Amino acid sequence: MKSNSRDRAGSEETSVLTPSPSIAENTDSDGQEKPMEWTCFEDKQNLGDWRVEAIDYENEGAVYVTIFSGPDARERAEEYAAIKNAEEKRLFRLVS
Repeated sequence: MKSNSRDRAGSEETSVLTPSPSIAENTDSDGQEKPMEWTCFEDKQNLGDWRVEAIDYENEGAVYVTIFSGPDARERAEEYAAIKNAEEKRLFRLVS
């Protein structure tokens, strides 16, 4: 991940974090796996940056983060999250 001195004008950054949440938390009450859910929110440390995050429970709980900066960061982040959620739902229906 880049430092706080990164060039923030229109940049996008993607990285993978690996937390240790319980993988059992990703199942519905009937034991079915859930698709990843991509959420969008403003970064608390770098106001004006917008983050899109998802947890991949099928991949040992890997966390994917994409950061949007610069002009229209919020709109671009929201659009990206909507696209990723639509892809997840489509893929989940295909394998279910």
